[in-house]
Amino acid sequence: MCHSDPVPSTDELKACFEVSLSSGNAPLDITLDASCSTGDIVNNYEWEVSRINEPSVKQHLFGKFVKTTLEEPYVYTVTLKVIDGEKTQDTEAKEITVGEMKCEARVLQTSLSPQAKLKLKLGSGLSDSEKVAINKFKWTAVSEDEICETISPEYGEEAEIDFKETPEISCCAYTVTLELTDENGWQTSCDVFDKIEVRPEPPPIRFHPLEPIYAPGDTLA
Repeated sequence: MCHSDPVPSTDELKACFEVSLSSGNAPLDITLDASCSTGDIVNNYEWEVSRINEPSVKQHLFGKFVKTTLEEPYVYTVTLKVIDGEKTQDTEAKEITVGEMKCEARVLQTSLSPQAKLKLKLGSGLSDSEKVAINKFKWTAVSEDEICETISPEYGEEAEIDFKETPEISCCAYTVTLELTDENGWQTSCDVFDKIEVRPEPPPIRFHPLEPIYAPGDTLA
């Protein structure tokens, strides 16, 4: 009886994966796809997501396709381990950099106009590279006092906001805020002014000279 040697596998076990995003701002949603891995029979796809400087903080995932969210700004290592029916293993690792969504705003110009008590020109203080992922810039000026003027939001990297007088109240205090939305829909905000006060102009002071008071019998000078 003849015995033939087993034919060696032509498909070497090899771990391989693609990641949807290799960098971005926290929280970052990523998809991991191990379909490029090779091998006759791959029984298990095991994933480990860890922080480079904190290897004890780990996340374990299983499956050929997985999704996860990287919540904090760190550099992460994603490691895929593939295991076949003979318990042979192979691994591949990649790094993902997660940054913090930065918000910075500044006053570009202040001025007065006949229509407004105060006009502010505002702009973001972000660099060109930081602005790339930002889809929306929204500027708001909100007062807690309902009698104060309601100011509509302005949109754009730069904006102008007019503050008008409210004669019925001695002072209107506004919080001016920039709200950013990135391409993934995540938001952050920062205050340009924690409080900006708009006061009506005081009425002009008019001086009325006193008329001389004469008593009966006084002689005019």
